[in-house]
Amino acid sequence: MAKAIGIFVATILYFGAAASATQAAPTCASPERVAAQGREAVIGVESISAEGVRSFGAGVIWDYSGHIITAAHVITNSNRISVVQANGRSESARIVGVDTGQGIAVLRAESVLGRPITPGQAETARPGQSVVGLGYPRTREGEPADVVIGVIGAVKRALPGPYGKLWTEMIQTDALPSFGAGGGPLLDCAGQMIGLSLAVLAPEGRSIGIGFALPIERVMASASHVLSPRLH
Repeated sequence: MAKAIGIFVATILYFGAAASATQAAPTCASPERVAAQGREAVIGVESISAEGVRSFGAGVIWDYSGHIITAAHVITNSNRISVVQANGRSESARIVGVDTGQGIAVLRAESVLGRPITPGQAETARPGQSVVGLGYPRTREGEPADVVIGVIGAVKRALPGPYGKLWTEMIQTDALPSFGAGGGPLLDCAGQMIGLSLAVLAPEGRSIGIGFALPIERVMASASHVLSPRLH
C-alpha cells in the first residue's frame, strides 16, 4: 500500500513585510513542560484514499465535543479517516467541513482523549522567538513522536497553497517534526498554540527544514466559520 506523509510541499516562497511586536512576551516554561502540555491536545490523523494511498498527519483537539483541526491536504480525496491518540487508540472520524482558502479541515470523532489546545497570539510573534513543533503523536514503531525546538525565522510570509489560493501572513519556522507534521501545532514558549503547520519549503522536492504555519487567529476564524452552522 502506498504511503504519503501529510504535509504540503511548497516550492515557491514570496517575501512579506516583517511584523512588529507591541505586547509583552508570554511567561515561558521549559521545553519539556511545553511539549508535555502540547501533547495532551495533539492527535494523529490517518487518511486512506479509494486508491489505497495512506496519508499521515496531525491534528489538534479543538473542544470537548470531539472536534479536531487538521490540515486540509491530509484528508484530501480520503475514503476513510481515523484518528490515533497518544495511547495508540484508533477510531473513525468524519469531516465536518473544509476551508480550502485557509487550508484547514475540521473533523469530529465520538470519543477523544486529552484536552483542547490553548490558543495563544500569533500577531505578536517575532523573528527569533523560540517555538516548539509537534506532529503525529507516535512514530511508526509506536514510540512517542519527536518534539522539535526551533525559532521563528520570519512572519507575514506568503506562498501558494494547494488549492490555487495564496496563503498570506504565514509564520516561517524550522521547528518541523520529521513525521506527520502537517496539521500539527506550533507552540510558543508558554505552551500556547500560535499556528497550525501547513507546508514545507522543498526546492526540487527535497525539504530543507523550513516550514510554514497558519497563524492561530486565522485558524480560529476558519474553525468558527466551519462550525457555526453546525455546532454538533
